[in-house]
Amino acid sequence: MRLDTWAHHQWPWIPYGSIQKAIRRGEIRLDQSKVSPQERLSDYHDVWYKPRWLSLFEQPSPATPLNTAWQNRVDQWVLYEDSHLIAFNKPQGIASQGGSGQKLHMDDLVKSWRPQSTIRLVHRLDIQTSGVLLMAKTLNCAQELTRAFQDRHIQKTYSAVVHGHVMRSGTITQSLERHGARMMVSTSENALSARTTFQPQSRGKDQDGNPITLVSLSPKTGRMHQLRAHMAWLGHPILNDPIYGSSLDHGLLALHCVQMKFHLYHQEYAISAPAPEAFLQHMQQG
Repeated sequence: MRLDTWAHHQWPWIPYGSIQKAIRRGEIRLDQSKVSPQERLSDYHDVWYKPRWLSLFEQPSPATPLNTAWQNRVDQWVLYEDSHLIAFNKPQGIASQGGSGQKLHMDDLVKSWRPQSTIRLVHRLDIQTSGVLLMAKTLNCAQELTRAFQDRHIQKTYSAVVHGHVMRSGTITQSLERHGARMMVSTSENALSARTTFQPQSRGKDQDGNPITLVSLSPKTGRMHQLRAHMAWLGHPILNDPIYGSSLDHGLLALHCVQMKFHLYHQEYAISAPAPEAFLQHMQQG
């Protein structure tokens, strides 16, 4: 695993770019030696970091107000805001909501970010997925957006880097059924219908020379892990997927919610989120 990827797994609340900058400055080192962010870890390496650097990114607690650094960080995640709603560019490594031992999640962060406001989460992204995350500023808006998600009136577009060369566009209509932590393609009566359209954008190779493809994905239903399970079924699992991908993958999941389009209060919304640096590196490799 690359040093910058390992560090981001260790401290998911720290921006990827800040980790890379710290490595370049020598605030994170291998065996006390200054290296590049792309340096590969091995069993005999010791990772060293400056405690003073890490203290600048102290993980926030729901019981305490956000410090200035965290306030500024959440400010930078805001994509759009009006009197009804607010949209964030959720980073990888931060959950949307609490549960399963998640101490750091967007729901609490935003409440600490604006303690005087009532901001409600209306949908979720996987912890490893970055991109557009919507929250409502009023109860009525929360109800409207929740209904829009349930009625599939919100058009979602994702970008993903997948293994192999995807040679055609298409639609996957395989039903999914949950088995433990996985969603599996199933024909049983308990399976949930699922529909995903996919379209290749560009093809290339990763740093080891293996074929990869940048694809655009649009889920027409909202099942758990739908995009990840469908692309794995297609034979093109998303890069660095720890559940559906290759056991050799150890980086950050290459899945990003690029845009959401919807109609609300007589207004058309099209909210887009720039991809994170880690995702852009996959694209540059391709």
